[in-house]
Amino acid sequence: MTLQAILLFAMIALIILIIVAGYVKAPPDRAYIISGMRRNPRILIGRAGVKIPFFERVDKLYLGQMTVDIKTEQSVPTNDFINVNVDAVAKVRIGTDTESIQLAAKNFLNKDPEQITMDLQDSLQGNMREIIGTLALKTINTDRDSFSDQVMEKASRDMSKLGIEILSCNIQNVTDENGLISDLGMDNTAKIKKDAAIAKAQADRDVAIAQAEADKAANDARVLAQTEIAKPLSQIDKINIYGTGDGSNGASQISGNMPIVMKQVFDTMSEATGVDFTEIMRAGTYDAKVNKNINITGADVSVETK
Repeated sequence: MTLQAILLFAMIALIILIIVAGYVKAPPDRAYIISGMRRNPRILIGRAGVKIPFFERVDKLYLGQMTVDIKTEQSVPTNDFINVNVDAVAKVRIGTDTESIQLAAKNFLNKDPEQITMDLQDSLQGNMREIIGTLALKTINTDRDSFSDQVMEKASRDMSKLGIEILSCNIQNVTDENGLISDLGMDNTAKIKKDAAIAKAQADRDVAIAQAEADKAANDARVLAQTEIAKPLSQIDKINIYGTGDGSNGASQISGNMPIVMKQVFDTMSEATGVDFTEIMRAGTYDAKVNKNINITGADVSVETK
């Protein structure tokens, strides 16, 4: 074997050794940063690469989502000077663009997720305390979406300098030292009960009005029907009254027997028409004008209709 062949074989073996020893493959949730031979390091995310042994090194940066607990360790005064404690949770991650990775590499290189969240916690707590100081207690408690959006907007400016993206921020709990939030809840409960009672009273009133209107309409219809039935009496023109021949005046006889005669008349009319004329007279729904022709016989009195 010639010297040239030996050198070629050695060179091939060296290349294979470098590839085997320097082969790296980055998972999707981590960035492998290869530095040493170049001015700008190479960044591998979810792909493979080769580093040159002894001349280059590989550092790792976690890119997955992380949860940061944001709690005010001490009470923070609101805009209306009420001390509150706020618990919140933020979801963050390191940006995947080159600039964000380079910024994050200066602060979080080779750190696990727990260490990164601890480093971010103080900064996020400070941002939340600043926002609390600009809002009133009622706003913080009732409009939590707006509160969390303001915290995210404030914190994003600081986090971007570290290569961190804030994905979400949720306010979990708001408490105060004097129980004012509970008092606000009791006041709101009382208002809801009051509104419900008023609504029920108005509904009962509307039902009563509707029932009264229905009763009035039914009564008007009943009176109208009874009046229509009684209209034949208006066709009587004249009533003649005759005595029985015993020497007494016919008018005096009928005046003495008027109650009996009227009762018989109304009983007859009631049987014929089915209408209780006695009740009609009591109600005063029309005037019974007995000034027309009618022929009534009974109780020794003869009344002839012409």
